Amino acid sequence: MTGSTVGTNGAGSGARPARRHGRTRLARLLLAALMASAAPALVGAGSPAMAQQTKGAMSERAERIIRTLKPAARSRYSDAAYANRIIEMEIPLPDRGVKKVILNYNHSVDLAVYYNFDSFDITPETAEVLDDLGYALEASELEGGQYLVAGHTDSTGKEGYNQWLSESRALSAKRYLVKNFRIDPDRLIVVGFGETRLADRKRPRDGINRRVEITLIEDGYSGPTSERFEAPRPTYRKGAAPSAEDLGLAAYDAGPGPAAVDCEGTEGIADPRPADTGLDDFGNRPTPVPCGDIRRSQPEPVAVEAPEPDPDPAPKADATTPVARPPASPADNQNSAIAN
Repeated sequence: MTGSTVGTNGAGSGARPARRHGRTRLARLLLAALMASAAPALVGAGSPAMAQQTKGAMSERAERIIRTLKPAARSRYSDAAYANRIIEMEIPLPDRGVKKVILNYNHSVDLAVYYNFDSFDITPETAEVLDDLGYALEASELEGGQYLVAGHTDSTGKEGYNQWLSESRALSAKRYLVKNFRIDPDRLIVVGFGETRLADRKRPRDGINRRVEITLIEDGYSGPTSERFEAPRPTYRKGAAPSAEDLGLAAYDAGPGPAAVDCEGTEGIADPRPADTGLDDFGNRPTPVPCGDIRRSQPEPVAVEAPEPDPDPAPKADATTPVARPPASPADNQNSAIAN
């Protein structure tokens, strides 16, 4: 009995390794087949579609951006604390004039898009942050909304140069977003604040001030605003100036005024108003007037019939009596203080 048991045990001991070896071989064959079938997918992981699918997973930062920038219900606008963060800003247009926008700072994010010193190039760290912003702006919650993209610098360097650099940083961020995401360029209006709105006024030269701000632009808002200011106009230029299309202001660019259209083909027109008396805008450039109010510098002669002789001529004036003559122009009769 014991022998059979041992024999049985011995036979069993010899069979188990054989079965285990068979199972191991089968597992290896299945693994090889699985890897072979997955190889094309692994090779295609670098394709744009696969990369987009991999990146498409919404990050926590992108979700926070959506929650912050999503417009609130209209009932919130009656809240005094909420309305206190709605301001009006005038943006200088590239050619002339300004565009007024309403900024709702209840829905604004300050992105730590840290640019290198004295640079507006998109770094890998910058691209990572802008990717999250791009996915947020593509989301249905923000679809169709218009936003201000504002660049900021620290206080190192001259003010005019910093103003240009801040606009360049905001513009580079917009170009990145439009190139890499399905975002209408007209949804993003670009401005530069330079060093006028530091994130940390106690550390004006710190890198935390080099950032990009995204703020909701209210469309059709007619309620009260707590502040009104004008965005700085860049005075320093390095390279070609951005166009109205680049800045998202093409729809608001004034372009040629109506006087230029009305006056086509009227070359040689001169403004008859005196330019040295201070009568017009206190010495400023004369205000444009309609073509009908302007005479040509060399008017064509007009035939005038000779007047008939007066049958009862008036007596000649005495040579000792001074004759009052009207002034040659209205300017000759003005107070001399105007020319001071």
